[in-house]
Amino acid sequence: MIPLLITLSLLAQADGTIVRRRDVQGTGSTVVPTTIQTTSANTTYYVTSSGSDSATCLSASTPCLTIQGALGKIPKNIYHQIDVSVGAGNFAGFSVEGFSIHSSNQSTQPYLNISGTLSAFTPATGSSTGTLTAFSAGSGATFAIFTDGGANWTVNDLKGRLLQITSGTGATSSAFYVITSNTQTAITALAGTSTAAAAGSGYAILTWGTTITTPLAAQTSGPSVIGSATTNWRASGVRVSSNFAEGAAGNALVFQKLAFAFGSSGNGFSLYGSTRTVLQWNKFGTNVTAGVQSDHDTWIYIGGSYFSAIALGVIQPIGAAVFNGGMVVNNTFFENGAVGLSPSTFNLNVAGCLFKGQSNAAITGSFFSSIITTSRIDGAAWGIKSSPISAGGYTPMIACLDQVDISNCTTAGVSMTTPAASGSFGRVSGTSNAIGWEITQGAKLNIQTVATMTGTTEISIDGTSTSLATMRGNSPPLISSTYTSVAFSTGLQ
Repeated sequence: MIPLLITLSLLAQADGTIVRRRDVQGTGSTVVPTTIQTTSANTTYYVTSSGSDSATCLSASTPCLTIQGALGKIPKNIYHQIDVSVGAGNFAGFSVEGFSIHSSNQSTQPYLNISGTLSAFTPATGSSTGTLTAFSAGSGATFAIFTDGGANWTVNDLKGRLLQITSGTGATSSAFYVITSNTQTAITALAGTSTAAAAGSGYAILTWGTTITTPLAAQTSGPSVIGSATTNWRASGVRVSSNFAEGAAGNALVFQKLAFAFGSSGNGFSLYGSTRTVLQWNKFGTNVTAGVQSDHDTWIYIGGSYFSAIALGVIQPIGAAVFNGGMVVNNTFFENGAVGLSPSTFNLNVAGCLFKGQSNAAITGSFFSSIITTSRIDGAAWGIKSSPISAGGYTPMIACLDQVDISNCTTAGVSMTTPAASGSFGRVSGTSNAIGWEITQGAKLNIQTVATMTGTTEISIDGTSTSLATMRGNSPPLISSTYTSVAFSTGLQ
């Protein structure tokens, strides 16, 4: 047998692409070139509804026609800041697969950012721009109010749009606030508790100009398909698979300012096997089955988005033994539909969100640790609902709530079941729930002395009705059942 000596060398090309040259000695073979796609500089790719995928897509005058066409021109190994700027119009769904974002030893954080376009909203009455005459910052479960005393808007015509402060105190080009309601002169919006605006600040009301209208077809076979029948690729507006963030990566994949409205049903985002994904200022509407479905993702951020009357806002199916690493949801409006959040994750953090009118639960699912703050749940069947026993045993839910209002729930404000469910509830307020606190099958709740949420039945523990006053009047201040379910009360922790 003749031994082979294989030597590799890397040759940098003028366009920044790296070519690996492979010489196979002892065979008389010719050189075999292999290309490794690698970015060479921060770059913006452009997409418009009048572009061409055969163009360079590197300027606004030579754009691509499709988002997929632009993605096909981006090297798979990203060491720089790569933006895909998508203009107003309707676009087909797209797939983001196989990118590696390398942050080690980089002076600036690399990312791949796909960003749509926001457009001015035309209200039924009044103007989309103006000057604030007053501002009330958000506090606890009370959201920020932006007032223009000279406006004449139609009540709730602005709901589900975005508010931007354009001049004066609080002006920024990188923050947009979801509007949850409006009167003739005042806008309530999810702006967090640290937003600073003031009388004299200029504002604009915006809506989504970029819409994904045609989802990718469902896929049940092929090398990139998820491994089980229950998690194969469903029809999706955006399919994100097998992307990797190396090093201390921040926001590796970013998708923002995109609306989803389909002619046939499909998910907004289907995510699988990606490390750090940011979804912000997106809207999910017509024929969207699940706004975001995620499986085996390390970390997801969802912010400033609007989920409008879709069956499932955010869902993470429970894998056989794998939970997603973490999810952060901030300043997002979940309106109607069946379920707002149904995560399967180690860590869940929710802040500044409104859940309104869910026919099942505002928040359900499975998580080992959660912090839910400065949010409101209004008119769901259940506010916070743990999952029952699953085929593999108990489904855990450990919830910590503070500065949350839960009201008008037709079944229960908080419902915890099985020994795997527990929680600590601080400043939790709310009224007009059928049951305030429902505890069954061994669940354990610390309803702190500052918690005031009530219902027609304040506490139901394995079917026995009691009250917060009765529990807190016991010594020690607890109530238990023969099923070892426990409700107890401590001071603020």
